Amino acid sequence: MESIKGLFSKIRDNVKKPLVAISLVLILLGCVFLVIQKVDNRKYDKAVTAVVVGVSTTKDSDGKFRYQAHCEYEVGGKTYTSDTGWRSKEYNEGDEVVVHINSDNPGKKNGFGFLKAAVVFFFFGAACFFVGVWS
Repeated sequence: MESIKGLFSKIRDNVKKPLVAISLVLILLGCVFLVIQKVDNRKYDKAVTAVVVGVSTTKDSDGKFRYQAHCEYEVGGKTYTSDTGWRSKEYNEGDEVVVHINSDNPGKKNGFGFLKAAVVFFFFGAACFFVGVWS
């Protein structure tokens, strides 16, 4: 029984340092993606007023309702559509919302993909760090 404990102890000690190093790399990558997202956000330089033309509703696992507004806005005589994210704020048709668009490409939407990647890297980096430090 002692030999199994000794083996697990050696494995743990050998994994600890690389896991902490990996965690720091993942957290650094998360920071890089945050900076990229910040730069990408500068493209969305114009605020326009959009009108809610429809609303989708869903119920989350806590039984609370979440709403997504389907909007239309006009730029240069052309109509574009945009959806809000799922929120607890209830929308009604005819409500006005502010949409930030790219003035060079009014139909392009900011999907915040780099922000989503940053969150994933931060989460896994933090998890690896805590496992590496407290194992």
